[in-house]
Amino acid sequence: MTADLARLAIHTQTIRSWDLRTCCAKFAAAGVAGIGVWRHLIDPAAGGVTPEEGSRILADSGLRVPSLVRAGFFVSPDAQARSEAIEDARRAIEEAATIGAAHVVMVVGAHPRVPLGVARGWVQNAMGDLAPHAANHGVGLAIEPVHPQYAADRSCVCTIAKALEICEAIDHPALGVAVDVYHVWWDPKVEEGIAACGRAGRLMGFHICDWKPDQADPLNDRGLMGDGCIEVARLGRVADEAGFAGVREVEVFSDHYWAMNADEYLKLIIERYRAHCPES
Repeated sequence: MTADLARLAIHTQTIRSWDLRTCCAKFAAAGVAGIGVWRHLIDPAAGGVTPEEGSRILADSGLRVPSLVRAGFFVSPDAQARSEAIEDARRAIEEAATIGAAHVVMVVGAHPRVPLGVARGWVQNAMGDLAPHAANHGVGLAIEPVHPQYAADRSCVCTIAKALEICEAIDHPALGVAVDVYHVWWDPKVEEGIAACGRAGRLMGFHICDWKPDQADPLNDRGLMGDGCIEVARLGRVADEAGFAGVREVEVFSDHYWAMNADEYLKLIIERYRAHCPES
């Protein structure tokens, strides 16, 4: 890898037309340092490889694997669904251990018929149940705060402070926070939250992209760094000052970029990373 890409990782879903083998080969050849793996690529039922084969592909590539994405969605009026979500998270932990991922990204869930306070209690209980299993497998669990536009149906945890509060209430070393700038840039206390995670030793992940004010779709029209209004470099410096030394994971869902030639898109990602995320 080149020196100025030594902290760049790219999620497989960012260039979703490539399978795991292609992502690994293309990222490594371009000098990218790491790869965030989405679970369907190591699920034969979804057209992916087995976790064991994924492990071999990743090891051969030499890429760092900061994250396996994702597990969670613990909130449901149906107790059986909540139980199944916890069991699925246990499988994700085992998959992460198999492929050598440092942590599993946890999108914790929400439901429009479940009050937020109840939902957060269920999430805390689930994370407490899962933490020992994660520790036994040498894997972290990183709660990802999600933008409040999704508070009704995707995540009842919308701020870094709330994610950290859950981690501290459980007080288990396997738990931490994944900061995605897309979801937290708006928070007046974002810098304070990042710093607090650093002091607590719980800043596990840092995801980068951009927020386009004219986005056509809040889910699948994210921008690349420089497309919008997020001060990505500044937040990156805040994370570094908080003690974060991991890779910065580019995570972009974009119908626009997915329609591009994938090789050209990879070049653009690297170009934007160099322009907007300078490495110290």
